[in-house]
Amino acid sequence: MEAIETATSYKLLTRKNQGLAIVVMGVSGSGKTTLANNLAIVLNGKAYDADDFHDPASVAKMRAGVPLTDADRAPWLRALNRLLHSYAATDTRGDAIDALACASPNGTDDTDDTDGSGAPAGPVVLACSALKASYREEIFRGIEATRLIFLDGDYETIAARIRERSATTSHYMPEALLRSQFDALERPSAAICIDVTLPPEAQLKCALYALNLAG
Repeated sequence: MEAIETATSYKLLTRKNQGLAIVVMGVSGSGKTTLANNLAIVLNGKAYDADDFHDPASVAKMRAGVPLTDADRAPWLRALNRLLHSYAATDTRGDAIDALACASPNGTDDTDDTDGSGAPAGPVVLACSALKASYREEIFRGIEATRLIFLDGDYETIAARIRERSATTSHYMPEALLRSQFDALERPSAAICIDVTLPPEAQLKCALYALNLAG
C-alpha cells in the first residue's frame, strides 16, 4: 500500500504514541478494521477488533438480526476498557497496569511486546462501533492519552458494503441491523472525522496527518 510505504516518517511518532489508545469508531461496514490495522502497521502499534470480544450469546443475537441492548454490551465494554488499560503506561490514578491481566477471548495473553520494554512501541488501535457517548466513556475510562477517529458515511453507501461483504465472508453482522446502528449512533463532538468513501490509502493519510497535529 502506497500510504504505508511512503509514511515511514510517521515512525518518528512512535515514542510519543507509546501508551496512546486510539479508537476507530463507526457503524458496521464503515471500514474500521482496515484503518485500525493500517494505523497499527505504520505506527508500530497493536490493532484489535472489538467484534472479537463479544461473548457467544451476543454474537448469536446479532447473527439472528436481534440488536444488542445496553445490558448485553456492558461486559463487552468493560473488556475493551481492560484491553486498553493493558497498554496504557498508567491510568488517571497513576496505577501501573498489568498487561497479563488482559487476555484475548480465547484465554491466551495477546499483549505481546514489540519493543521489549513491557509495552508496544506504538499505540494500541481498537476498531469498535462505539456508537453512543456513554460507550465511548466506558471504553476510555481511566485512560489519559486517547484519540477518537470517526468513519462517517451515509446509510446507502454502507449498506451496499455490507451486502458485498455478506456475499464473500461469514461476518455475523447482517444488513438488517445496520438501521438500528444508525438509529443508536451519537455522533462524536470531538473526533477526527474521515469520509468512508475515501479509499483506504487516503483514509490512512488523513488519520496520520490529524494524529500528528493532535499530538
